[in-house]
This record gives sequence, C-alpha cells and structure tokens, in this order.
Amino acid sequence: MEGTFGCRRGEMVVGIGPGIRACCYRVDEGVGEAFAESFGEEVIELKGGGLFLDLPRAIHLELGRLGIRKEGVAEVPLCTSCHPLLFHSFRRDGTELRQMNFIAKGEEG
Repeated sequence: MEGTFGCRRGEMVVGIGPGIRACCYRVDEGVGEAFAESFGEEVIELKGGGLFLDLPRAIHLELGRLGIRKEGVAEVPLCTSCHPLLFHSFRRDGTELRQMNFIAKGEEG
C-alpha cells in the first residue's frame, strides 16, 4: 500500500469484519501455543478446560505492530458462530461453504 499507492501507515483506515470470536473459537494446544508465542497470553482464554482464541485481538495487535493507529481500526464486533441467521460459520455448521469479501479502488474523478 505504501509503495504502490503512497499510503502512510499512520493514516490508513482498516476494517475488521464479522468473524468467529473467543466465545466460540476453540483451538487445540498447538494453535493456542503458537498464537500465545506470537501475540502473548492475552489472545488466549481458558474456559471449561478448553483454549479459546481471541482472533480479533490478535489482528489488532498485529495492526499495531505494523504502525496502524488504534483510531484507524473499525471493527464489526459480531461473532459469525453466534449469529446463524446472519452468517455462515464453518466451525458451527461443519460445511464446505465459504464467505468472501473484497474492496475495490475506483478512479478518482
């Protein structure tokens, strides 16, 4: 983005859409350890004997490392697994369906 479009990290705005959250994103010990090693223990929650990943928190931490200002991050705080009428969830439904999002830059004019 910086090289191609001349964007400055401190001026970028990032959107994080709905996704599975720590309330539902149970992971195995290997995944939990890998994320804890990369992002710290704050991205892992221990509930009912299981490990749950706070993926949005990991994304926020990574964006901060990349120089994106906290004020430049907008998030839709909905768990796709908790809202079956709104979203498909592979982990909830166990299907092969997927979701796709994209952003396009139009010509200024």
